[in-house]
Amino acid sequence: MRPRCGILGRVPVATSPRPLVVALLAACLTFAPACGKKQVREVFEGAPHAIAADDAAVLVATWDKPSTTLTSIDRRSGARRAVATMPGAPLDVLRVGAATLVSTETGVHVVRDGRASLLVGDVHPWRLASDGRSVFFFDRKDRTSPGRLLRVELGGGAPRELARDVYARVLAVDDRRVWFIAERPGRHLHAIPKDGGPGAEVAPLGSASWTEGAVAVSGEWVYYCSDMLYRRRRADDAAPAEKLSQSCGDDIVAAKDVVYLRSGTQGVASIYGCATAVERGSCMLRLQTSLISSVAVAPDGAAFWAGLDGAKQENVVGAVPTSTTRL
Repeated sequence: MRPRCGILGRVPVATSPRPLVVALLAACLTFAPACGKKQVREVFEGAPHAIAADDAAVLVATWDKPSTTLTSIDRRSGARRAVATMPGAPLDVLRVGAATLVSTETGVHVVRDGRASLLVGDVHPWRLASDGRSVFFFDRKDRTSPGRLLRVELGGGAPRELARDVYARVLAVDDRRVWFIAERPGRHLHAIPKDGGPGAEVAPLGSASWTEGAVAVSGEWVYYCSDMLYRRRRADDAAPAEKLSQSCGDDIVAAKDVVYLRSGTQGVASIYGCATAVERGSCMLRLQTSLISSVAVAPDGAAFWAGLDGAKQENVVGAVPTSTTRL
């Protein structure tokens, strides 16, 4: 199954002409304007700072001063729906079951049934991670100050401190541990039990001043980068890491068989798709534009991006192409 048209549609590879024509027509109707050579895109008035996706919709957090607006884009019809507003500028969005988590400058908010409520305030969150029961994040005011790794139950309650005096903001969580890129002392991949307890350095990393590094979990692997892109088996810290690319970026998002690498310098932002099973080690340019603020992957493997198309001066949310393209 390969995505061919539409922000959300997938066109089955058919063995006879008629099923293929039917599938193409169906995909063209899933998210207009989707087919042909026209780049699939949705334009927003407010800047889309963060996105998340599931099999039904793409969730977009835009900065509509002085508040964050969460908008849902239906993956089949393309219809937009304003879901909720929250105070402060958006930082991250995460879809967890029927709930959407949004971090802003004022705290972490949970949105259910079109209503937003403050899950935890008086914190300085950045990226969010969840195991389905709790949300994990670093409470850190700025890059020069250390922060705390916190865990909050999705049902509410006081945050639980898992670690303190940590120089980190990016993280991922699996069934046992929280993974993050620690900046001091010496940049390294770190893991700590998600239920609390002492953590450990898993692998030292080279440093690149232009990125904080990135980490993601998918299947049996943890993917991470600082100066290069690696993966290693989550269950075996002693196993050697596999190098997937000579490059790194500002963020990585892992799907089943592709790791999406986002990078940007001097007004040129790119998304690369790095194969993990076939042609391992090669990364293909998927998209290039002026600014990419966020990349998200839905459970079905479809990938999306949000950012700025500088040529048209438009705030855009669209599908990540499945082959090399350039805006």
